[in-house]
Amino acid sequence: MNSQQLDYFMAVIRARNYTRAAKQCFTSRQNIAHAVKALESEFHLSLFRKEGANLLLTEAGASFAAKAQQIIDLIDDMHNMAPDNESLSIPPLVKVSTQFFNSVNADFSRIMLEQSDKIRFSEDSYGNCISAVRDGAVEGALVVGMNNNFRGCDVLPLFTSPVYALVGSTSPFAKRSGIKLSELANQTLLLVSDDALQFESLLAALQERNIFSLDSRSVQSTDLAAKLVVEFGCVGITSEAFRNRAPRETTTVPIIDKSLFWFFSYIYLNGNKASSKALSIVKEAKRLSSISDNDYSSTTFEYGANSFGSARLP
Repeated sequence: MNSQQLDYFMAVIRARNYTRAAKQCFTSRQNIAHAVKALESEFHLSLFRKEGANLLLTEAGASFAAKAQQIIDLIDDMHNMAPDNESLSIPPLVKVSTQFFNSVNADFSRIMLEQSDKIRFSEDSYGNCISAVRDGAVEGALVVGMNNNFRGCDVLPLFTSPVYALVGSTSPFAKRSGIKLSELANQTLLLVSDDALQFESLLAALQERNIFSLDSRSVQSTDLAAKLVVEFGCVGITSEAFRNRAPRETTTVPIIDKSLFWFFSYIYLNGNKASSKALSIVKEAKRLSSISDNDYSSTTFEYGANSFGSARLP
């Protein structure tokens, strides 16, 4: 048994599925399944039972989970007690908000995921990521949202991106150079997130303009959003990253509003050694990806006669 196996086991409890747990831990489904089977084999226990598409804890699994959490907490406590003892150190834990790696600069995403031996990643909702940092439960969080005000947290700005609409290729919007907020009236908006807080500025802007005759719905994946966009004429809300890789039968169109941006940020609390280590890795990933030819954050975005200047955060 090792701590990573326990982390993967706890991820399955939260996700109730090997595939979703693998996504949260940024590893393969095979690695998750292997970790669970290794624990079951070592302790001669059946940890999960299947119920429909979900994996639920057995009675023995629930008892094992309680002990596993105690061990994970103890390891974290030991790490905090002896920050200078490298033999006790474990990779810092960094939360990642839903859709962050799918939406951010591709080079930054690649560089960060290559650091999985130095940082433990765990996907969570936007709001939970912020709360975990404020509570000191994690060393930091990589988040994307339309808000860059994180009270109680230190912030490293990474990139910004204009807001794009994902529409079907046969939609009246598909040939347009841009869409005004007022034109979203009477549309069904698809927010690819499990947390409306991520879209707070967009929803506030719609309210300020008295645009109430629309329906907004949260969906859990870009694939599902693309399907609904094509089949039912909905409008998905996405970032610049999808401009060159829109799903089949869809296209992206910029939303014309200079107050709306996606903000990609790393939030943390200054303090312990683990936080400093994670921060250094994120800073280096930002530096390397900022000089890449694929860095969309330094692009000037043209909207007909209107134009945004450099979208890079200072």
